[in-house]
Amino acid sequence: MKLFFLDIDGTIAMPGSDPTPALGRAIKLLQAQGDKVFLCTGRSTGFVPEAVQTLGCDGGIYSAGGYVLAGKEEIFRCFMPRKTLDAVRAVLDKIGASYTLECEKASYRAGEDLIPMLESLKREQLHSELQRLISMNNRKLPAEQYAGEPVFKVSFMLRSEEQAKRLQALQPENTDLVFFDNFAASGLIFFGEISDTENNKGKSMLRLCAHYGLTAADCVAFGDSMNDAAVIKAAGEGWAMGNASPKVKALADKVCGNCTEDGLAIALMTYVNHSTETGDHRN
Repeated sequence: MKLFFLDIDGTIAMPGSDPTPALGRAIKLLQAQGDKVFLCTGRSTGFVPEAVQTLGCDGGIYSAGGYVLAGKEEIFRCFMPRKTLDAVRAVLDKIGASYTLECEKASYRAGEDLIPMLESLKREQLHSELQRLISMNNRKLPAEQYAGEPVFKVSFMLRSEEQAKRLQALQPENTDLVFFDNFAASGLIFFGEISDTENNKGKSMLRLCAHYGLTAADCVAFGDSMNDAAVIKAAGEGWAMGNASPKVKALADKVCGNCTEDGLAIALMTYVNHSTETGDHRN
């Protein structure tokens, strides 16, 4: 048995687009030969697109590692401790960042709203994570409505390199800070996310391995962003999408085609074909 871990945005589909029929077929063929396929996303369960849910995956890693399901069984849930969250918000407020508190069923936006500026640009100019933020923006609530719900992680956008340097210098203890690729065409320079040190996709992949009595060598992971780096490095085989940045590709064992060209489906089919040719059906 192998475990497959699939990022959503920029991997399964670009934000606002649906998975292709070819991907759905590839997933079903893997499952038919005894493998399991998991979503592995920065999104919380409440923000997974319906079309992605209908792929019929065997569970998932959500909120960049903060929540893990094996089938419908919850095997891990870890929110950011309140003391840590308060420290993160204090730093982001101090440097004037735009940021979002990402909870299980809702998200809350604080600081300057930079999304309208991004909406004026062509979508193909934007990193997949920025496209995700735009697609989710109409579901975000103002921070004034935040009533203390547990937070999995905090995403942020910054206008200057100086802000980024200050964030790195002031990073609170017991947090992981991930910067996505630089994006300067609009004046927006840095964006990324902050989470508890226990919450990343790689660590939660190992939790699912333990649940099934497997090891990292039995895992195959696909992604396109720096928040996929931990799982790409941890898996026995880590794949970067063709649309991934050079940094992500450098971390991967293999590179497949672009998300918009069925790169994921084609790569998954190589595992189906290998199983058929060798007679290893892993039932």
